[in-house]
Amino acid sequence: MATRSDLESKLTAILAGQLRLPADAAFSHDTLLEDAGLDSLAMLSFIAAIEREFGAGISDRDYESLHTFGDAVELVERLTR
Repeated sequence: MATRSDLESKLTAILAGQLRLPADAAFSHDTLLEDAGLDSLAMLSFIAAIEREFGAGISDRDYESLHTFGDAVELVERLTR
């Protein structure tokens, strides 16, 4: 099982890739995904990348609950237990 730090690192890499930011970009748990630059289409790509990386399906209900980077970390943490 990956540590929370590992999950955060992987999600940071995915999000930075989606936003075409440098690999060393940083996001706080309170960073709003919309404010980071994810529009609805980019959010779908982010979700698809998470599903591929972690081999977990994300339901519509879970999708709708993603507002911050911290929400994404907690979701992946829960889905990969």
